[in-house]
Amino acid sequence: MIAGDTEHRLGALVLANFGTAAELVIGGAPIGQLLRPVEAGPGPPDGSCIVVLATDAPLDPMQLRRLATRAQYGLGRTGTFGHHGSGDYAVAFSTAQIGAFDPLMDGPKLDLFFQAAVEAVEESIVNALFTAETVTGFENRAGYRLPVGQVLEIIQGYGHQRRRSS
Repeated sequence: MIAGDTEHRLGALVLANFGTAAELVIGGAPIGQLLRPVEAGPGPPDGSCIVVLATDAPLDPMQLRRLATRAQYGLGRTGTFGHHGSGDYAVAFSTAQIGAFDPLMDGPKLDLFFQAAVEAVEESIVNALFTAETVTGFENRAGYRLPVGQVLEIIQGYGHQRRRSS
């Protein structure tokens, strides 16, 4: 992204362990409601998400803290709302040289980073889901692979439906 005269990068690393399949939203389409439900198995659907946001922009500690809070919006765009017992955390850091803080990096320029954080977290979750494999864990609990082809068909059809109804 370009903020002022300088190009900066922002990335997200997400441990996406949350919610239930029924909550899943991708690209605005209620995927979890439209896919055939899979038996969830025993135990609560909650879990914890950990988000790490990294940028090379010269943001100060307060701006980085504000940036980290935007991670929750990215989580929300995927349909989760943070179940009871969910321990979601986000941190943000900058690789900019110490003392490189730009006092003009505020207002609309900072909004670009906030938007990028939301989109990067959402995209990181979708990427994790699209590359995940079915696994069986503790007490024989299973986490099922997302049927990517079926999800893409739903997203395409859902977008087409929304355009017709507008």
